[in-house]
Amino acid sequence: MRGVFIYYGYFDKSTCSGIDKKVHDQIELFNKNGLDCNLCVFPYNHKFSTKILDRIPYTNTDPHWSFSDDFKYIDYIYLRRPFFMGAGFIHFLKKIKTKNNRVKIIVEIPTYPYDGELNSYIGNFPLYIKDKINRRKLYKYIDRLVIVGNTTNIKDLWGIPVVWIMNGINCAAIPHRNIGNIYKNKTIHCICVSSFEFWHGYDRLLEALGNYYQKSGIKRNIVLHMVGDGAQKECYDRIVKKYNLQAHVKFEGMLHGERLDKIYDCATLAIECLGMYRKNMELSSSLKSREYLAKGLPIVAAGKNDVVEKTGFPYYLELSNDDSSIDIEEILQFYDRIYPDESSFNSINQKIRDFAEKYLDLSVTMKEVLDYLKGENI
Repeated sequence: MRGVFIYYGYFDKSTCSGIDKKVHDQIELFNKNGLDCNLCVFPYNHKFSTKILDRIPYTNTDPHWSFSDDFKYIDYIYLRRPFFMGAGFIHFLKKIKTKNNRVKIIVEIPTYPYDGELNSYIGNFPLYIKDKINRRKLYKYIDRLVIVGNTTNIKDLWGIPVVWIMNGINCAAIPHRNIGNIYKNKTIHCICVSSFEFWHGYDRLLEALGNYYQKSGIKRNIVLHMVGDGAQKECYDRIVKKYNLQAHVKFEGMLHGERLDKIYDCATLAIECLGMYRKNMELSSSLKSREYLAKGLPIVAAGKNDVVEKTGFPYYLELSNDDSSIDIEEILQFYDRIYPDESSFNSINQKIRDFAEKYLDLSVTMKEVLDYLKGENI
């Protein structure tokens, strides 16, 4: 059996994002299971003129949907949902099915519902309308939708059978933390690895830290390591300066490999998304939460997480998913409950890592997809 994984944009595994890593790991998983899979990248050009054209009715220029003669001879195509589904995407799928009517086409939807993402910016409204119109045509060409999430009561969407999966990762590719004598100075090191978008909501935590250190009384030493960069970086900088938090908030920049692992090694809490409500979401299934768990870290987040809902995972603090103030004391109580003494740092680290391997490894989460491609679960 032979197939392709279609991806969009620039792909460089040495400096790739969490999504890029997942795509690489999915391809590797397909190949390990005898599904001979190759990567096919359709580049985005991100030109201003292209962005304008894409918002005009009946146009879809980015990415360039390029048909290859190789598509005539393959057994399956696996692709993630593009940012929006335009006419070019539909014509591309139609041509593939016309030239090769035996090919299985599977589209993965990483977030559902996703209308909030498309609709969060008024400039994207034309793309939202295009997507709403074209998704109704997908049933003619797509054989399965793979949806990442926990709403398994939906058996078909837009007339297409649905396979529900939990977001998975390649746990073997994520090194164990080398935590050493992490308890030595009793500093609480938190980590968030992010692209710093508005809906990540880290401004809520920075404001909470500012309020915590402004109050009188004995304070514990909390250090937040913010790894990444993005649109909200200037906002975060202003809050840090406003409250003089320079000793408690470290902007680490973009880190990968060993440099990122060193930050993980000193961390004892991971901070996930704190602003899901800003894109009208209540349930997270983010790749970042999986990475945190594979690193053996308890998670603090606003709102629910699918793996927690499904398994009752105990090392997860759910904060309010709204604009209310975060109470640092609530986080500290959670921290003290899971780390009552020095020995617990090692034991909790291993328990969480074992949990990730049992429930979140790609070999587990993608099993139904693999079975379908092999013809074992049609």
